[in-house]
Amino acid sequence: MARKYQILLVLIVVILFGTPLAMYFLSKESDNSQMLLGKAVRREIKVVISTNGKIEPVDRSDVYAHINATVRQIFMKEGSEIEKGRPLMQLESEQIRTALAEAKTALLQEKRQARVVLSGPSKEEMTAVDSSLAEYEMQLDQLKKDLAVEESLLKKGATTRVAVEALQKERDLLQLRINSTEKKKQDLLSRYSPEEKEWERGKVSELTKQVKLLEQQLQTESVVAPESGLIYSLSVKQGSYVTKGQLLAEIYQPGKIQLQAYVDEPDLGGIAKDQQVLIEWDGLAGRQWTGKVEKTAKQVVPL
Repeated sequence: MARKYQILLVLIVVILFGTPLAMYFLSKESDNSQMLLGKAVRREIKVVISTNGKIEPVDRSDVYAHINATVRQIFMKEGSEIEKGRPLMQLESEQIRTALAEAKTALLQEKRQARVVLSGPSKEEMTAVDSSLAEYEMQLDQLKKDLAVEESLLKKGATTRVAVEALQKERDLLQLRINSTEKKKQDLLSRYSPEEKEWERGKVSELTKQVKLLEQQLQTESVVAPESGLIYSLSVKQGSYVTKGQLLAEIYQPGKIQLQAYVDEPDLGGIAKDQQVLIEWDGLAGRQWTGKVEKTAKQVVPL
């Protein structure tokens, strides 16, 4: 009976001490199984953003219409090279041509009117007045001589007072004619005031500027290349009507291009200036382009 108790006591001791030891080794073995070791190395972190955008040249010259006109002829094709100053297309503006013809006619008429105002009376008018004045003065001089003779005869009793008075009336009437003719001459010379002359000068100057401006606008019918390069795009066709400020063509220097990408708001945080980028396009599978971020979005806008 005592041996039985001994065996039971040993089993209890084994259980009491064996169980914690077993749990310790099992837990240690479990911890070792979860720990993985490896060598740390430097590697680039690639962030992929799927988006869309547009590719455009960096050095680009845009050609705009300076007038409202119709495209009569296009000399170059899209994708062809062009030199600076070479004709690109020919426009035609009936509106400007009509306005120019009307302005030239108005200027010619105004110059004629201004010539009369600024130069005074015509030569014919002044000749007629001077001739009349000279004739009246000659008649008056002769009449004064005849009157002096009659007055001398009247003192001698060789003529009548009626004859003398008749000559005196004729003298006075002739003097009135002379005075009237002199006034007419003065009126001709001062026909237009300084204000009227200045007004005529102003109208001639304004019409001259208008004609010059229309002529300059008419010269823009011939559209030339502002810079040498490749015709990136032609925005108009022959026969189409264009308005002032409308884009006609784009010319760029082949080489450097830029991508304007439309990035969703959640992805903007991973983009920074001067960041290196690798671009892939679904349209050309297998091709890659490298570059860097030159400008980031300043604000989020709906698109």
